Amino acid sequence: AIVLPGADPKAMAMGLFWGAFLNMGQTCACAKRLYVHESLHDAVVAELKALAEAMPMGDGMKAGIAMGPIQNRMQYDKVVAMVEQAKADGATIVCGGTAPSGPGYFYPLTLVTDIADGASLVDEEQFGPVLPIIKYVDIDDAIALANRLEAGLGASVWSTDIEAAKSAASRIQAGTL
Repeated sequence: AIVLPGADPKAMAMGLFWGAFLNMGQTCACAKRLYVHESLHDAVVAELKALAEAMPMGDGMKAGIAMGPIQNRMQYDKVVAMVEQAKADGATIVCGGTAPSGPGYFYPLTLVTDIADGASLVDEEQFGPVLPIIKYVDIDDAIALANRLEAGLGASVWSTDIEAAKSAASRIQAGTL
């Protein structure tokens, strides 16, 4: 997902949130990395953090629960390892990032900043409740970064300027945009 300059962080936060965390991020078309223009980075991160911290996690058979576990142990271990590697490499964990104790494969909704392309959390599809958020300056660079990996079933562009969004979208290589 790419957020263009001039977008409205508050207006798009819920869409971005569910675009990344639907089914705990265990859906092929979920946003696995988010590129945000430097002018909006902090505001977008703040909006997403507020949503992530407010989402109740637990047994989906109980009323009021919005987020459940990761589907299996192998996937859970992969998510944990990728976040731990990002931490070791100096990334900032904005929220989440530490598995709770107790039964089940519950992992908190996790936002990661200060991470760059090349990190496994950015370059590999983690299929979990983790979203790396990468700051960019130039839209051409963001599009090049979005296109550099082979995986790209789904993509999105967020903007209040429909022409700018169409222009950026036309240059992104993804199955669905």
